[in-house]
Amino acid sequence: MELAKGEQSPTLPPELERHIFEICAFSRPATIPKLVLVAHRVKQWLEPTLYRALVVGEPQPFHSPDGEPWPVLTRSTLSSTIRRKSTEFVRNSVRNIFFEQFCGPFLVQILTVCPEVENLYLRWQAVDLNLSGFRLPGLKKLSIRDPVVLTPTPAYSHITHLHMSSNPGSESDTDVFYASILQCLPSLTHLSLSHYGYRRILLPLLQNCPLLEVLVYFTCERDFTESLADDVRFVVYGDPDSYHRFNDWWRGVCSGDDHWYYAERLIEKRRSGEVESRLLFM
Repeated sequence: MELAKGEQSPTLPPELERHIFEICAFSRPATIPKLVLVAHRVKQWLEPTLYRALVVGEPQPFHSPDGEPWPVLTRSTLSSTIRRKSTEFVRNSVRNIFFEQFCGPFLVQILTVCPEVENLYLRWQAVDLNLSGFRLPGLKKLSIRDPVVLTPTPAYSHITHLHMSSNPGSESDTDVFYASILQCLPSLTHLSLSHYGYRRILLPLLQNCPLLEVLVYFTCERDFTESLADDVRFVVYGDPDSYHRFNDWWRGVCSGDDHWYYAERLIEKRRSGEVESRLLFM
């Protein structure tokens, strides 16, 4: 339908227009680089969202769970991108970082300008990692491979969710890790462990972590002691080979629909009697 002479095109209230664009951005994050080209106001609304989640590693294809490609920033690309933006913009925008590969000094450099990060995944890490100089008051979720990084520091004091995916090593190393959980993570409510080497400390963790609400154990095992099976907080991810680290992390970033979510749902059903109380497997 053509507009009459002198009649203006219909416009939406700015708040509604922004809400519509934000829905598009959150539902299909890979489209954000194109959406910010629509208009200057749209760029102002959505550009922080583009930097809300950073994937850092080698230049290889990453895809979100819905199949959309997601850009991977190399170290040099990320460094140059941050230099182009104001310190305030970076600090207020970046909330989630997935490091495919990194070294300690580079991570320190990034966290220096991204102190409000809330969700940090360190897939391959170096032994020179040291976060003792950081507070990171917003850091709630941490996924790491090497328990050696768990040292007393304010950076860990607010962490509620920890995922460990590496071999803890010897029994003495496992004991050190167990002690570090109790000592370094006073706010921990959710813990997931992806190696059979942690089995011997599952029950002590449930008994001695006062705030622990969810303990997820990735394993194909089926036999557990009554003490474990009777604890409603203990959940087993029974098909660890199907677990995809990046997809799980990405779903958590975009919708909260990660393995923690499904574990919480199962625990709620067990508590309410909707399912049998000893149904451990999610």
